[in-house]
Amino acid sequence: MKTSRRNFISTSTLALSLPLLGFSNEEKTQEKFKGSPLKVGDTLLFQGDSITDAGREKIKELPNSPDSLGKGYAFLASAHLLHAHADKNLTLYNRGISGNKVYQLQERWQKDAIDLNPKWISILIGVNDYWHKRKHNYEGTLVDGSI
Repeated sequence: MKTSRRNFISTSTLALSLPLLGFSNEEKTQEKFKGSPLKVGDTLLFQGDSITDAGREKIKELPNSPDSLGKGYAFLASAHLLHAHADKNLTLYNRGISGNKVYQLQERWQKDAIDLNPKWISILIGVNDYWHKRKHNYEGTLVDGSI
């Protein structure tokens, strides 16, 4: 089996907590979302690398903005959440940066996570750490536990 970045991504298992936020394959109704853990005014943050970034604009970085949410899963999840929970006045941010490794996420954690004070965070990162270790003699990311 050929090891490539695309193959790694497509065969990796991704476990997200989106079902807890009201995602389902069934027909959506307002009755269905009454048990959602989302509260009025909650802030949600999508954080990670290129899979999260998905071409988002990085100058204004506005909440709930299609341009700032990118063209990937963060945008799709945000569109669904903003529609399904319109009455909850949610604030959604995307702070993914293409090419980042785990240590780079740690370096920007204060500005791109803590300062936003999110109630919910979706983190999807690590493929660059793996990819560079496999192909570019990268020794991996050491995390000192300070985050």
